[in-house]
Amino acid sequence: MEKDNSGIQFENFKKLDIDTHNIFLDFDLREQFGYKNKQTRFPFSEALKGFLKKHPKIKIYLTNKGTVKDFIQYKYNWLVNIESFSRFCNDIGYYRSDSRRIEAFFGKHISIANLSVSEEDKKKFLKSNVTEKDLLFSIKNLNTESKKTLLKAMLSIKDDDDSSTLEPLNQDDFFEIFSKFLKDKKTQNNFLNKLPEVQLNILEDLLEFVRSNLDKNETFFQNWIDEEKGKYRKTRCMIFGLEYVNPLREGEIMGRKRFDILATQNRENHILIELKSPTADIFEIKEKNNPNGGKSTTYNLSKDLARAIPQILSYKKWYQEMTYEKIEEIGLSEKKSVSDCIIIIGKNQHNEVWKRNFQDLKENLKVKILTYDDLIQKMENTIKNLKENLK
Repeated sequence: MEKDNSGIQFENFKKLDIDTHNIFLDFDLREQFGYKNKQTRFPFSEALKGFLKKHPKIKIYLTNKGTVKDFIQYKYNWLVNIESFSRFCNDIGYYRSDSRRIEAFFGKHISIANLSVSEEDKKKFLKSNVTEKDLLFSIKNLNTESKKTLLKAMLSIKDDDDSSTLEPLNQDDFFEIFSKFLKDKKTQNNFLNKLPEVQLNILEDLLEFVRSNLDKNETFFQNWIDEEKGKYRKTRCMIFGLEYVNPLREGEIMGRKRFDILATQNRENHILIELKSPTADIFEIKEKNNPNGGKSTTYNLSKDLARAIPQILSYKKWYQEMTYEKIEEIGLSEKKSVSDCIIIIGKNQHNEVWKRNFQDLKENLKVKILTYDDLIQKMENTIKNLKENLK
Protein backbone atom coordinates (compact mmCIF):
# COMPACT_ATOMS: atom_id res chain seq x y z
CA MET A 1 0.00 0.00 0.00
CA GLU A 2 1.73 3.17 -1.20
CA LYS A 3 -0.92 5.83 -1.80
CA ASP A 4 -4.68 6.07 -1.60
CA ASN A 5 -7.12 8.20 -3.56
CA SER A 6 -7.11 10.90 -0.87
CA GLY A 7 -3.48 11.65 -1.66
CA ILE A 8 -2.05 10.08 1.50
CA GLN A 9 1.54 8.79 1.16
CA PHE A 10 1.75 5.68 3.32
CA GLU A 11 5.53 5.63 3.35
CA ASN A 12 5.31 8.77 5.50
CA PHE A 13 3.72 6.83 8.37
CA LYS A 14 5.86 5.75 11.31
CA LYS A 15 5.07 2.99 13.78
CA LEU A 16 3.96 4.27 17.17
CA ASP A 17 6.76 2.35 18.91
CA ILE A 18 8.87 -0.66 18.07
CA ASP A 19 7.08 -3.27 20.20
CA THR A 20 3.46 -2.11 20.22
CA HIS A 21 0.57 -3.21 18.02
CA ASN A 22 -0.02 -2.16 14.45
CA ILE A 23 -0.54 1.59 14.92
CA PHE A 24 1.10 3.99 12.46
CA LEU A 25 1.10 7.81 12.47
CA ASP A 26 1.90 10.48 9.88
CA PHE A 27 2.02 13.28 12.48
CA ASP A 28 3.89 14.16 15.66
CA LEU A 29 2.01 13.43 18.89
CA ARG A 30 3.48 16.46 20.62
CA GLU A 31 2.28 18.82 17.92
CA GLN A 32 -1.15 17.17 17.58
CA PHE A 33 -2.01 17.05 21.29
CA GLY A 34 0.24 19.77 22.71
CA TYR A 35 2.42 17.42 24.76
CA LYS A 36 5.58 18.90 26.25
CA ASN A 37 7.56 15.66 26.17
CA LYS A 38 7.82 12.74 23.79
CA GLN A 39 4.84 10.40 24.11
CA THR A 40 3.97 6.91 22.93
CA ARG A 41 0.32 7.10 23.91
CA PHE A 42 -2.53 9.49 23.25
CA PRO A 43 -6.26 9.71 24.10
CA PHE A 44 -7.89 6.32 23.49
CA SER A 45 -4.62 4.68 22.39
CA GLU A 46 -4.98 2.04 25.11
CA ALA A 47 -8.46 1.19 23.86
CA LEU A 48 -7.13 1.04 20.30
CA LYS A 49 -4.37 -1.36 21.40
CA GLY A 50 -6.99 -3.52 23.11
CA PHE A 51 -8.98 -3.60 19.89
CA LEU A 52 -5.90 -4.65 17.89
CA LYS A 53 -5.12 -7.46 20.32
CA LYS A 54 -8.46 -8.98 19.31
CA HIS A 55 -7.79 -8.32 15.61
CA PRO A 56 -4.03 -8.84 15.03
CA LYS A 57 -4.35 -8.80 11.22
CA ILE A 58 -5.53 -5.20 11.18
CA LYS A 59 -3.15 -2.23 10.82
CA ILE A 60 -4.35 1.23 11.81
CA TYR A 61 -2.93 4.25 9.94
CA LEU A 62 -3.79 7.47 11.80
CA THR A 63 -3.63 10.76 9.94
CA ASN A 64 -4.54 14.38 10.70
CA LYS A 65 -4.89 15.28 7.02
CA GLY A 66 -8.23 16.82 6.13
CA THR A 67 -8.39 14.80 2.91
CA VAL A 68 -9.44 11.81 5.04
CA LYS A 69 -12.76 12.84 6.52
CA ASP A 70 -13.33 9.82 8.72
CA PHE A 71 -12.30 6.27 7.82
CA ILE A 72 -11.18 4.36 4.72
CA GLN A 73 -10.76 0.57 4.69
CA TYR A 74 -8.27 -1.31 2.51
CA LYS A 75 -9.03 -4.86 3.64
CA TYR A 76 -6.84 -5.16 6.79
CA ASN A 77 -5.26 -1.71 6.40
CA TRP A 78 -7.49 0.98 7.89
CA LEU A 79 -6.85 4.68 7.35
CA VAL A 80 -8.36 6.82 10.13
CA ASN A 81 -8.64 10.57 10.71
CA ILE A 82 -7.33 11.12 14.27
CA GLU A 83 -9.58 14.11 14.99
CA SER A 84 -12.75 12.35 13.86
CA PHE A 85 -11.69 9.27 15.80
CA SER A 86 -11.00 11.26 19.00
CA ARG A 87 -14.27 13.19 18.82
CA PHE A 88 -16.35 10.05 18.32
CA CYS A 89 -14.65 8.14 21.14
CA ASN A 90 -15.02 11.08 23.51
CA ASP A 91 -18.74 11.40 22.75
CA ILE A 92 -19.42 7.67 23.15
CA GLY A 93 -18.26 7.53 26.79
CA TYR A 94 -16.77 4.62 28.79
CA TYR A 95 -13.26 4.49 30.18
CA ARG A 96 -10.31 5.46 28.05
CA SER A 97 -9.00 1.88 27.95
CA ASP A 98 -12.39 0.36 27.00
CA SER A 99 -12.20 -1.04 23.45
CA ARG A 100 -16.00 -0.89 22.99
CA ARG A 101 -15.75 2.71 21.84
CA ILE A 102 -13.25 1.61 19.16
CA GLU A 103 -15.61 -1.10 17.96
CA ALA A 104 -18.39 1.49 17.86
CA PHE A 105 -16.29 3.83 15.72
CA PHE A 106 -15.45 1.16 13.15
CA GLY A 107 -18.96 -0.31 13.46
CA LYS A 108 -20.26 2.87 11.80
CA HIS A 109 -18.40 2.03 8.62
CA ILE A 110 -18.08 -1.73 8.28
CA SER A 111 -20.14 -4.76 9.06
CA ILE A 112 -19.18 -6.09 12.46
CA ALA A 113 -19.87 -9.54 11.06
CA ASN A 114 -16.46 -9.30 9.35
CA LEU A 115 -14.61 -8.85 12.65
CA SER A 116 -13.10 -11.85 14.40
CA VAL A 117 -15.22 -11.66 17.56
CA SER A 118 -17.73 -14.08 19.00
CA GLU A 119 -21.46 -13.74 18.51
CA GLU A 120 -21.82 -13.02 22.22
CA ASP A 121 -19.24 -10.21 21.99
CA LYS A 122 -21.15 -8.73 19.05
CA LYS A 123 -24.38 -8.73 21.03
CA LYS A 124 -22.72 -7.11 24.05
CA PHE A 125 -21.23 -4.44 21.82
CA LEU A 126 -24.55 -3.66 20.16
CA LYS A 127 -26.40 -3.50 23.46
CA SER A 128 -23.79 -1.08 24.81
CA ASN A 129 -23.87 1.32 21.89
CA VAL A 130 -27.51 1.57 20.81
CA THR A 131 -30.15 3.26 22.96
CA GLU A 132 -33.78 2.33 23.50
CA LYS A 133 -34.83 5.18 21.20
CA ASP A 134 -32.64 3.75 18.43
CA LEU A 135 -34.39 0.44 18.93
CA LEU A 136 -37.85 1.91 18.40
CA PHE A 137 -36.94 3.37 15.03
CA SER A 138 -35.48 0.06 13.89
CA ILE A 139 -38.62 -1.99 14.50
CA LYS A 140 -40.28 -1.28 11.17
CA ASN A 141 -37.38 -2.91 9.27
CA LEU A 142 -37.74 -6.27 10.99
CA ASN A 143 -39.08 -9.24 9.11
CA THR A 144 -42.74 -10.06 9.72
CA GLU A 145 -42.22 -12.85 12.24
CA SER A 146 -39.67 -10.91 14.29
CA LYS A 147 -41.94 -7.89 14.31
CA LYS A 148 -44.87 -9.98 15.58
CA THR A 149 -42.73 -11.44 18.36
CA LEU A 150 -41.55 -8.01 19.44
CA LEU A 151 -44.99 -6.39 19.32
CA LYS A 152 -46.45 -9.26 21.34
CA ALA A 153 -43.84 -8.69 24.04
CA MET A 154 -44.49 -4.93 24.03
CA LEU A 155 -48.29 -5.27 24.24
CA SER A 156 -47.96 -7.55 27.27
CA ILE A 157 -46.30 -4.76 29.29
CA LYS A 158 -48.45 -2.84 31.77
CA ASP A 159 -47.41 0.13 33.92
CA ASP A 160 -47.41 -1.97 37.08
CA ASP A 161 -45.80 -5.03 35.51
CA ASP A 162 -42.72 -6.56 37.03
CA SER A 163 -40.40 -6.76 34.01
CA SER A 164 -38.80 -9.90 35.43
CA THR A 165 -42.04 -11.80 34.70
CA LEU A 166 -42.09 -10.90 31.00
CA GLU A 167 -41.14 -13.49 28.45
CA PRO A 168 -37.73 -12.43 27.11
CA LEU A 169 -37.38 -11.44 23.48
CA ASN A 170 -35.74 -14.09 21.32
CA GLN A 171 -31.98 -13.38 21.16
CA ASP A 172 -31.91 -13.65 17.39
CA ASP A 173 -34.71 -11.10 17.10
CA PHE A 174 -32.97 -8.85 19.59
CA PHE A 175 -29.70 -9.03 17.69
CA GLU A 176 -31.45 -8.46 14.37
CA ILE A 177 -32.97 -5.18 15.60
CA PHE A 178 -29.62 -3.74 16.62
CA SER A 179 -27.88 -5.03 13.52
CA LYS A 180 -30.46 -3.21 11.41
CA PHE A 181 -29.61 0.05 13.11
CA LEU A 182 -25.87 -0.31 12.51
CA LYS A 183 -25.94 -1.57 8.94
CA ASP A 184 -29.13 -0.23 7.37
CA LYS A 185 -28.65 3.36 6.16
CA LYS A 186 -32.38 3.89 5.75
CA THR A 187 -32.96 3.00 9.40
CA GLN A 188 -30.18 5.35 10.48
CA ASN A 189 -31.66 8.18 8.41
CA ASN A 190 -35.10 7.52 9.86
CA PHE A 191 -33.64 7.83 13.34
CA LEU A 192 -31.80 11.06 12.54
CA ASN A 193 -34.90 12.56 10.95
CA LYS A 194 -36.90 11.71 14.05
CA LEU A 195 -34.30 13.08 16.47
CA PRO A 196 -35.89 16.57 16.92
CA GLU A 197 -39.24 14.90 17.62
CA VAL A 198 -37.65 12.55 20.15
CA GLN A 199 -35.89 15.43 21.90
CA LEU A 200 -39.10 17.45 21.91
CA ASN A 201 -41.14 14.71 23.59
CA ILE A 202 -38.44 14.12 26.19
CA LEU A 203 -38.02 17.82 26.96
CA GLU A 204 -41.76 18.34 27.38
CA ASP A 205 -41.83 15.55 29.97
CA LEU A 206 -38.77 16.94 31.75
CA LEU A 207 -40.22 20.44 31.75
CA GLU A 208 -43.42 19.24 33.39
CA PHE A 209 -41.42 17.32 35.99
CA VAL A 210 -39.34 20.34 37.02
CA ARG A 211 -42.40 22.60 37.12
CA SER A 212 -44.22 20.13 39.37
CA ASN A 213 -41.39 19.78 41.87
CA LEU A 214 -40.26 23.31 42.66
CA ASP A 215 -41.19 22.68 46.28
CA LYS A 216 -38.58 19.90 46.61
CA ASN A 217 -34.99 20.14 47.85
CA GLU A 218 -31.67 19.55 46.06
CA THR A 219 -31.40 15.94 47.28
CA PHE A 220 -34.69 15.14 45.54
CA PHE A 221 -33.32 16.32 42.17
CA GLN A 222 -29.95 14.63 42.71
CA ASN A 223 -31.67 11.32 43.50
CA TRP A 224 -33.93 11.75 40.47
CA ILE A 225 -30.90 12.22 38.18
CA ASP A 226 -29.20 9.18 39.75
CA GLU A 227 -32.28 6.92 39.76
CA GLU A 228 -31.53 3.26 38.95
CA LYS A 229 -27.78 3.81 39.13
CA GLY A 230 -27.78 6.65 36.61
CA LYS A 231 -29.76 4.79 33.94
CA TYR A 232 -31.60 8.00 32.97
CA ARG A 233 -28.81 10.48 33.70
CA LYS A 234 -28.05 11.57 30.14
CA THR A 235 -31.72 12.14 29.41
CA ARG A 236 -32.55 13.93 32.65
CA CYS A 237 -29.53 16.19 32.46
CA MET A 238 -31.11 17.63 29.32
CA ILE A 239 -32.86 20.02 31.73
CA PHE A 240 -29.62 22.00 31.85
CA GLY A 241 -29.34 22.35 28.07
CA LEU A 242 -28.98 20.22 24.95
CA GLU A 243 -25.48 21.67 24.47
CA TYR A 244 -24.24 19.81 27.57
CA VAL A 245 -23.48 16.12 26.96
CA ASN A 246 -21.90 13.12 28.69
CA PRO A 247 -22.79 14.21 32.24
CA LEU A 248 -20.85 12.68 35.13
CA ARG A 249 -21.96 12.60 38.75
CA GLU A 250 -20.30 12.21 42.13
CA GLY A 251 -16.71 13.22 41.45
CA GLU A 252 -14.93 12.90 44.78
CA ILE A 253 -12.78 15.72 46.11
CA MET A 254 -10.43 15.17 49.03
CA GLY A 255 -12.22 11.89 49.72
CA ARG A 256 -15.41 13.60 50.90
CA LYS A 257 -17.01 16.28 48.75
CA ARG A 258 -18.41 15.63 45.29
CA PHE A 259 -19.19 17.87 42.37
CA ASP A 260 -22.82 17.48 41.42
CA ILE A 261 -22.43 17.35 37.62
CA LEU A 262 -19.55 17.61 35.18
CA ALA A 263 -20.52 17.69 31.50
CA THR A 264 -18.99 18.40 28.11
CA GLN A 265 -19.97 21.61 26.32
CA ASN A 266 -19.82 21.64 22.51
CA ARG A 267 -17.08 18.95 22.61
CA GLU A 268 -14.47 21.58 23.47
CA ASN A 269 -14.88 22.34 27.18
CA HIS A 270 -16.15 20.96 30.44
CA ILE A 271 -18.67 22.66 32.69
CA LEU A 272 -19.36 22.15 36.40
CA ILE A 273 -22.88 22.36 37.82
CA GLU A 274 -23.74 22.68 41.50
CA LEU A 275 -27.38 21.91 42.37
CA LYS A 276 -29.06 23.68 45.26
CA SER A 277 -32.68 23.59 46.31
CA PRO A 278 -35.43 25.39 44.34
CA THR A 279 -36.71 26.59 47.73
CA ALA A 280 -33.37 28.07 48.76
CA ASP A 281 -32.97 31.83 48.98
CA ILE A 282 -30.48 33.71 46.83
CA PHE A 283 -30.43 36.73 49.10
CA GLU A 284 -30.79 37.31 52.79
CA ILE A 285 -32.94 40.44 52.81
CA LYS A 286 -32.98 42.72 55.84
CA GLU A 287 -35.15 45.76 56.35
CA LYS A 288 -34.42 48.52 58.86
CA ASN A 289 -36.54 51.48 59.88
CA ASN A 290 -35.00 54.89 59.20
CA PRO A 291 -35.32 57.87 61.59
CA ASN A 292 -37.37 59.72 58.98
CA GLY A 293 -40.03 57.00 59.03
CA GLY A 294 -38.89 55.18 55.90
CA LYS A 295 -37.21 51.79 55.49
CA SER A 296 -33.82 50.75 54.14
CA THR A 297 -33.31 47.32 52.64
CA THR A 298 -30.02 45.43 52.39
CA TYR A 299 -29.37 42.41 50.15
CA ASN A 300 -26.73 39.95 51.34
CA LEU A 301 -25.88 36.55 49.92
CA SER A 302 -27.89 33.75 51.49
CA LYS A 303 -25.99 31.11 53.43
CA ASP A 304 -26.77 28.51 50.74
CA LEU A 305 -25.34 30.63 47.93
CA ALA A 306 -22.42 31.88 50.03
CA ARG A 307 -21.37 28.25 50.57
CA ALA A 308 -22.00 27.19 46.96
CA ILE A 309 -19.72 29.79 45.33
CA PRO A 310 -16.41 28.79 47.01
CA GLN A 311 -17.53 25.16 46.83
CA ILE A 312 -17.82 25.04 43.04
CA LEU A 313 -14.64 27.12 42.60
CA SER A 314 -12.76 24.59 44.74
CA TYR A 315 -14.09 21.81 42.49
CA LYS A 316 -12.78 23.72 39.47
CA LYS A 317 -9.33 24.08 41.04
CA TRP A 318 -9.27 20.40 41.98
CA TYR A 319 -10.26 19.42 38.45
CA GLN A 320 -7.53 21.59 36.92
CA GLU A 321 -4.92 19.93 39.14
CA MET A 322 -6.10 16.36 38.49
CA THR A 323 -3.55 13.77 37.41
CA TYR A 324 -3.93 11.62 34.29
CA GLU A 325 -4.77 8.62 36.51
CA LYS A 326 -7.49 10.54 38.38
CA ILE A 327 -9.01 11.68 35.08
CA GLU A 328 -9.53 8.04 34.09
CA GLU A 329 -10.69 7.07 37.59
CA ILE A 330 -13.73 9.35 37.45
CA GLY A 331 -14.59 8.17 33.92
CA LEU A 332 -13.17 10.94 31.74
CA SER A 333 -11.22 10.30 28.55
CA GLU A 334 -9.28 13.56 28.68
CA LYS A 335 -9.00 16.83 30.57
CA LYS A 336 -10.57 19.92 29.00
CA SER A 337 -10.68 23.54 30.10
CA VAL A 338 -13.61 24.47 32.35
CA SER A 339 -15.65 27.05 30.47
CA ASP A 340 -18.37 27.57 33.10
CA CYS A 341 -19.13 26.96 36.75
CA ILE A 342 -22.93 27.01 37.11
CA ILE A 343 -24.96 27.14 40.32
CA ILE A 344 -28.66 26.23 40.07
CA ILE A 345 -30.55 27.69 43.02
CA GLY A 346 -33.87 29.16 44.08
CA LYS A 347 -36.60 30.85 42.07
CA ASN A 348 -37.04 34.31 40.55
CA GLN A 349 -38.82 37.03 42.49
CA HIS A 350 -41.13 39.58 40.90
CA ASN A 351 -39.81 42.44 43.02
CA GLU A 352 -37.94 44.94 40.81
CA VAL A 353 -35.33 45.66 43.49
CA TRP A 354 -34.67 41.92 43.82
CA LYS A 355 -34.30 41.58 40.04
CA ARG A 356 -31.81 44.47 39.89
CA ASN A 357 -29.71 43.03 42.72
CA PHE A 358 -29.76 39.59 41.11
CA GLN A 359 -28.62 41.04 37.78
CA ASP A 360 -25.80 42.97 39.52
CA LEU A 361 -24.76 39.78 41.31
CA LYS A 362 -24.59 37.74 38.09
CA GLU A 363 -22.57 40.41 36.29
CA ASN A 364 -19.91 40.57 39.00
CA LEU A 365 -19.24 36.91 39.78
CA LYS A 366 -16.85 34.43 38.19
CA VAL A 367 -19.56 31.77 38.38
CA LYS A 368 -22.88 31.64 36.54
CA ILE A 369 -26.03 31.62 38.68
CA LEU A 370 -29.31 30.30 37.30
CA THR A 371 -32.61 29.86 39.06
CA TYR A 372 -34.94 26.94 38.44
CA ASP A 373 -37.20 29.45 36.67
CA ASP A 374 -34.28 30.16 34.32
CA LEU A 375 -34.03 26.42 33.59
CA ILE A 376 -37.74 26.27 32.85
CA GLN A 377 -37.53 29.25 30.50
CA LYS A 378 -34.53 27.72 28.74
CA MET A 379 -36.42 24.45 28.18
CA GLU A 380 -39.48 26.35 26.95
CA ASN A 381 -37.36 28.20 24.38
CA THR A 382 -35.71 24.96 23.23
CA ILE A 383 -39.09 23.24 22.87
CA LYS A 384 -40.37 26.19 20.83
CA ASN A 385 -37.34 25.99 18.52
CA LEU A 386 -37.70 22.22 18.08
CA LYS A 387 -41.37 22.63 17.17
CA GLU A 388 -40.42 25.24 14.57
CA ASN A 389 -37.92 22.78 13.06
CA LEU A 390 -40.63 20.13 12.75
CA LYS A 391 -42.92 22.36 10.65
